[in-house]
Order: sequence, then structure tokens, then C-alpha cells
Amino acid sequence: MRRFLLHEYAQLIVKPQVNMDRLIEMEKTTGNSCPRCGLETLNIYYDDGADLQLGAVCDSCGLRGVFTNDKLVPLLLA
Repeated sequence: MRRFLLHEYAQLIVKPQVNMDRLIEMEKTTGNSCPRCGLETLNIYYDDGADLQLGAVCDSCGLRGVFTNDKLVPLLLA
């Protein structure tokens, strides 16, 4: 797993204005199956040191989503 900081994750998911002083480490797994395109290019982000899934980004189709109740919920981005 690769570790990410909160601002790196936020830029990948929704690209909001983020306070760069707030640093929270995250872990990332790659090669997961994307529910939209079916390719194994989904990156899943986890809370560092825990099994809590936070969000996901697909490198192929651009799907971005967050996890709620262990289910990936796609974000609708304008």
C-alpha cells in the first residue's frame, strides 16, 4: 500500500480548497475492479492503520466515490 496525505486524497477525489497544514496519512490499494468500467484500475484509499475505506478513484474511467456503510457511492462532479 502507498501512503497518502489528506490533501493529496482530497485533490484526487473532489479537488476542493484544502488546508495544507492538516496532514493525515492514508493508505492506498491499486488494481481493484471498477464497478463502472470493469477494469482493474480502481484505487481505494484507507484510513492509515485501519481497515476503514474512505474513497476511490478509477484511473481508466474517472469514477470518483466515497464509501458509506461499506458501499462505494459515486460522486457526481460538475
